[in-house]
Amino acid sequence: MTSKRIRWAVAACTAVAALTAGLVLWLTRDTHPQRAAVLGEVLVSTDGRTITTAVRWTPCQEVKPRLAASESSGSVTVALHEGPADLRHQCTSTPQLISTTLDSPLASRKITDSGTGQTITPFRAAQLAIPHYLPNGYRMTNNVYPDDAGQRPGPSPFERTATQGPAWTRFYSTTSGPPSLSITQITGTGPHGSVPGKYVSGKKAAIGHQLGYLNEKGSDDRSITWSDGTYTFIVNSASPRIANAQLLEIASHLG
Repeated sequence: MTSKRIRWAVAACTAVAALTAGLVLWLTRDTHPQRAAVLGEVLVSTDGRTITTAVRWTPCQEVKPRLAASESSGSVTVALHEGPADLRHQCTSTPQLISTTLDSPLASRKITDSGTGQTITPFRAAQLAIPHYLPNGYRMTNNVYPDDAGQRPGPSPFERTATQGPAWTRFYSTTSGPPSLSITQITGTGPHGSVPGKYVSGKKAAIGHQLGYLNEKGSDDRSITWSDGTYTFIVNSASPRIANAQLLEIASHLG
């Protein structure tokens, strides 16, 4: 075979391979919007009009999911509306909080997930303890820890569990970075008003009149856990720049 024919053969094979790859990528492109279940913890605002949950999404592949609600006199049904996905692109997932606004306050109506049919017991924002101290420059954010929150102490904001009361996690960041501080509040305590056993580890620490536990997994994963007899609280730091003394300060001024 002459060198010219060899070049033609190579070019033809390359073209076929490119067409095949393009076809595979096109077939992985989902062009239909989908409705998905609301699997994470749910927060209802103080006025009862806003419902919030945490979601993961990939900005380069899809539009941001939308939380939707349909109302009746006795219930509110929620669903995630996910846009078309284009899997030809790869980028990092971006966990965030998303919300929807009701026409009328939730009041005593129950919340039902449209995907599973399950009743969702939300956390009420009116019950959230207020942080009266935060490290300098920190403010609340709608972004969620970029890593899997399930690997840190406390429940994952993306998953509800039947064995635990409603919970909610607030995330905090500086203006120049991702969230690196969180405050979790869980409804309920362990036996005799103590912190649930699965969160008890580390050194004992005094938080006002309560006994807490300082858990140091690393410079970017330290937490303080305690109970006030009604709720369990977890303050977690994902930044080595937040000192243990500051974690204790946050915990001591939460109320």
